[in-house]
Amino acid sequence: ELPLFCYAGGSLLVRDKLRNLSVPRSFGFVVKNERGDSIYVSCLTFMEPLTKQRKQELNQLSMRRRDTSLPHRIHCRKTLERRSIDIFGAYLVGFDDVVTFENKTICLVGRYPYWTETRRFLTHLHLLP
Repeated sequence: ELPLFCYAGGSLLVRDKLRNLSVPRSFGFVVKNERGDSIYVSCLTFMEPLTKQRKQELNQLSMRRRDTSLPHRIHCRKTLERRSIDIFGAYLVGFDDVVTFENKTICLVGRYPYWTETRRFLTHLHLLP
């Protein structure tokens, strides 16, 4: 059940300008295993632009959901009627263009509470290209 803790606010898609991108947020929590030992989890949550591959995956999930959910079917019909220019076709995005972001989380699981060191490590790992 680790994803429930790592995505406590849920998995989100956010449309916003690139310049409004929020700073990565770090947090940690402790869980117990079946023997009662503490397991320490450090997480770094950040927003990342939605890739073409991920957009295709979400579109496939949406297509399947249209078959079972009437409200989703109505939403998809309205979206197709007012479809605008696809900004994902461009490789470069302007600073003031609206982009779709998805939240991602990197987690580090350990047996010792090295909160500061793991936060620094996760921050460096996030900054790698």
